[in-house]
Amino acid sequence: MVKSLIILTAAMLLTHLSIGQGDTNRIKSLIAAGKSILIREVQSEEQLDSTILFARTIVSLSDQLHRHDDKYTGLTMLADAYLRKKNTAEGKKIFMEVIKEYQTTGQKEKEAVAWSTLGRQMDFTLDTRDEITKDLEEAVRIYQSIPNHEKKAADALIPLADVQILQGKLNAAEANLIKLVEFYGIHPGIPFTNGPYTHYLLAEIYRYKGDHNKALSHALQSIKDLDESTCTRCDLYYGELALIYQELDQPLESADWYKRTLEKRIGYGIERYDLYRTAGLLAQQLIKLGRSKEALSILQDLGKKNPAVSAFEKACRDQGLGYCYNALHQYGQAEKYFLDMIREFTNAKVVSEWMDIADQDIGKFYIEQQQYEKARPYLIQALANMVPGFSTLASRKDIHLLLFQVDSAAGKYMSAIQHIRLYNTINDSLFNQTKSKQIEELQIQYETEKKDKDITLKQKNIQLLTKQGQLQDTELAKARILRNVTLGGVGLLLIIVGLLYNSYRLKQKNNKVLEKQQEEIREKNLSLQHLVNEKEWLLKEIHHRVKNNLQIIMSLLNSQSIYLENDAALFAIRDSQHRVQAISLIHQKLYQSDNVSAIDMPVYIRDLVQYLRDSFDGANAVRFHLEIEPIEMDVAQAVPLGLILNEAITNAFKYAFPGDRYGEISITLQQKTNHHFLLTIADNGIGMPAGFEDRKTGSLGMSLMKGLSEEIGGSFTIGNDEGTLIEVTFVTD
Repeated sequence: MVKSLIILTAAMLLTHLSIGQGDTNRIKSLIAAGKSILIREVQSEEQLDSTILFARTIVSLSDQLHRHDDKYTGLTMLADAYLRKKNTAEGKKIFMEVIKEYQTTGQKEKEAVAWSTLGRQMDFTLDTRDEITKDLEEAVRIYQSIPNHEKKAADALIPLADVQILQGKLNAAEANLIKLVEFYGIHPGIPFTNGPYTHYLLAEIYRYKGDHNKALSHALQSIKDLDESTCTRCDLYYGELALIYQELDQPLESADWYKRTLEKRIGYGIERYDLYRTAGLLAQQLIKLGRSKEALSILQDLGKKNPAVSAFEKACRDQGLGYCYNALHQYGQAEKYFLDMIREFTNAKVVSEWMDIADQDIGKFYIEQQQYEKARPYLIQALANMVPGFSTLASRKDIHLLLFQVDSAAGKYMSAIQHIRLYNTINDSLFNQTKSKQIEELQIQYETEKKDKDITLKQKNIQLLTKQGQLQDTELAKARILRNVTLGGVGLLLIIVGLLYNSYRLKQKNNKVLEKQQEEIREKNLSLQHLVNEKEWLLKEIHHRVKNNLQIIMSLLNSQSIYLENDAALFAIRDSQHRVQAISLIHQKLYQSDNVSAIDMPVYIRDLVQYLRDSFDGANAVRFHLEIEPIEMDVAQAVPLGLILNEAITNAFKYAFPGDRYGEISITLQQKTNHHFLLTIADNGIGMPAGFEDRKTGSLGMSLMKGLSEEIGGSFTIGNDEGTLIEVTFVTD
């Protein structure tokens, strides 16, 4: 029905234009009608058929009227429409005819437009990608050869860079886009209308390179420059920013931008597979935030309104559902959807990046289920297919960590060590790039402050010289008056002037001495500040290394536990893992914080509680009440307190709530006076057995808590108060 209506409308337009006089106006109207279709973001088959009909009529009328330029405008429109209909051979044939005509007549600008249109509209495949690149490079070359066409030459770099990114030529694409930004930087009067898209492409390049500082900077700049009232694909910019926040492990910000992206794409009527991919990425971030049911609801609602039809659409849908059911502990359903995802992606013959992500997802799922041999082939396949330029450093880092776990479980320790080394190398690379960026920003800030100080000093010197000049003028005026009064006053005036001049010279000499001393002091201060900064950086590196080593210990303990059948040994290893994690969190907080000498106790205790809660089955039935005052402590106090908390909470999970009964655990940390603190851990469980206080216990956990309390110069008490109540009082220096 729609197709018939469009064709009928086109026929009526042609009939109307063929009646009466004004053939030139008819050609102009047909050109305008065809261009109005081609400039749209997406065209239907029926609209492209109408454009072909218009273009053929333009060519026919132009031949009759001998309008040479209009004929080749019509041929360009015809070739463009054929390329959009995927009729590459016919479209390319007509374009080459047009290009040959422009070369013969010396119309360079029109030739450049033809090469650019051919490159941008040709279907991008493995067979055509090199040809497309050459077409776009030819357009740039021709623009650069035409005088006063620098802007068009610069803008022609955008489609070229876009194709280079698809080819994985990230350095070439980056260089072209930097040229474009520099051109507009030295021509501020020329509107940079393609600025948002340029910064979007640069953000994408730096994200693939693992330089998240630059990626985030360009992504935010693209949003800043965006005019949402006229933007037709805001979802691209929102989605890139969401991806960057995802790789920076900032799920709250990432989820917010994914939601905006999904809303825009639903409003635009984007293809269903893109909607499902966006919803799946949003689901991952919501799951990290503990909102798994909300994530599942979004995917199910999307499925009702936009049912998946193609293999690609089904694969994207199943991937998101696999995330959700895994987070909801419905592992059978999760495995089904992940396997369906692999099958559908294979049938759809998608690009390697999407297949790599799918293999990584199912591999990670099997590792979480301790089915290591099932995970291995998927992870090896994902790593083997990762090509520089088409995969991010963050993805490769994560796969090496997963393969470390697989090899550790299989007893392949040499291979496991190799994978963990590669993981640490990539992780350190990303960490060091972040530090380098911070150092660069500090250096810029320092240079700016230095320039400001120099300007202020010069202004003060000018003011001082001005005042001294005014003083000299006053004295000279007095001298003229005295000279007119008496000759004797001249001698007195000369003496005064001499004294003043001597005083002035003495003052200048003293000022130079003071300035030299101040310069020496400033240089020493800078040297000391540099040493302090270097010391802090080294301390963070040490904490970072310690944290990584503790994580390796935990992984090795986990690998060892696979081969143990003795429950007591398994529990001992599990308790040891928890104690190591309590210490590891301390070092993680220190190297992530600007303050390397103190731990933010509220943040640390919340993270420790969440880790222990995730580590015990049935822990979701236990509710925590935390009342932690904003206290900072050094490592000497924080580590013992963390281990005491670990032992107390672990004992509560094990013994306080038998039969998976509902329970509550309250933790408070209060500062009673300037140096006196009180830590309490209380639960409403079954409490300690009668007479427990009068008996000596030989348990390791109780001995640890008592010993750790004594280590920080505190006292430890345990008793019953409608459950178990533990109190630790201690004093800090």
